[in-house]
Amino acid sequence: FVNFQDNQDVLDMVAKADTGILSILDCCANDKAFANEIYKTFKDDSCFGASQDQVAQGKFIVRHYTGPVEYNLDGFAEKNKEELPREAVELLLKSRNPFVKKLGTLISHKELCMKKIASVNRESEELKLRLSKLMNQQREGTSSPVKLRERIHLASVGWQFTESIGQLME
Repeated sequence: FVNFQDNQDVLDMVAKADTGILSILDCCANDKAFANEIYKTFKDDSCFGASQDQVAQGKFIVRHYTGPVEYNLDGFAEKNKEELPREAVELLLKSRNPFVKKLGTLISHKELCMKKIASVNRESEELKLRLSKLMNQQREGTSSPVKLRERIHLASVGWQFTESIGQLME
């Protein structure tokens, strides 16, 4: 008989919905944002560690029951965005096994949501730039106040939509 140490605290830190490392990774656009968020979130967690040198190098450790394992954050966010090949998703969707088929549906839905969110984020950034230009024009006196208010309203609708999408993803 082999005794195993309970590893639930590590599993929660890594995979817990909304608060685990993987959930945080899904919400971060790049490695720097991801690193900052996990360093802040898990700084007091006994299963997590990052010395000043490790932080400077973009690394952290997870203290598993077998011992600490060091991870390098370089490329985490980009690798997380990689999608399964379309053929693999289609194969899952055609499965006769209900669980496998549901998995294909979930993956397909997540990919669609992620593409829509990326599109909304791009549109939001474009709206922010337009708003900034309009505000500069207003300051310089080259745009009428009525047009500016109308355009600001359009930007705020886009902002509200972006916020709504973010809340749905949480």
